[in-house]
Amino acid sequence: MFSATFELARAQDGYVFTTIIGKPGVMGVATGLGPDARLNFPRGITIDGVGSLVIVDSGNVVIRRMVGPVLTTYAGKMGAAGTTD
Repeated sequence: MFSATFELARAQDGYVFTTIIGKPGVMGVATGLGPDARLNFPRGITIDGVGSLVIVDSGNVVIRRMVGPVLTTYAGKMGAAGTTD
């Protein structure tokens, strides 16, 4: 689930949502463990070949990757739009 509150959550058991990345209402650029990490307008998500979440962090202009509970920057430079990495 994508949210204007800058977090990523998963739905379980119908209508139970659990935040897995970020904190409601707090945007940012931090990498780290799920609740300590920050996103800025996540807009796309997929799962890569090894089962990690890959997230388009559009407000930070980067691709993020969640390996286990840790969010890292996979491609791009925070806040720097462009065509090279």
